[in-house]
Amino acid sequence: MELLFDDAAPGAAQLRLLEDDDRETPARFLLLVVKDFAELERLPEVSPHFALTIALDCAHVPEAEAMRVAKLLLARGLAYTCCWGAGCKNIHDAFETAYRGAGTPELPPDADAPRTTWHAQRPLEKALYYFHYCANPAPSYRIDCRDYVVATTARYAPRVRYYFS
Repeated sequence: MELLFDDAAPGAAQLRLLEDDDRETPARFLLLVVKDFAELERLPEVSPHFALTIALDCAHVPEAEAMRVAKLLLARGLAYTCCWGAGCKNIHDAFETAYRGAGTPELPPDADAPRTTWHAQRPLEKALYYFHYCANPAPSYRIDCRDYVVATTARYAPRVRYYFS
């Protein structure tokens, strides 16, 4: 993985734009370049809880594969998932279902549980902005949620690097 930005680095505090950011741990933003969604199963070691933006074309990801990856990442400590790209709503739904179980009602927005968002109609840069400044894990996950990973393909990696530069 490639380090994009570290809130704990000297001078990084001045780059924080939002006053209401209540992250309890400085965030470290990382780039993971993958070939496809299934590669997320091999996510390198990250903080005990972590946030993940999936910026991929997931239009043809089978539901069973999406559920398998979602369950694995949730078991590893996934606290927040942002989805962007073709098919991102289906991936978002798989992560929600993997956490709360099939057939159960949606959790309230203030639930102390892993959170998910999807950004289908937004440009990648707006989804990255949301992830950078607004994706805030639920209270019980915040204390050790240091790593914020952007997983994308080589096609979008230059745009991710540019956003965080």
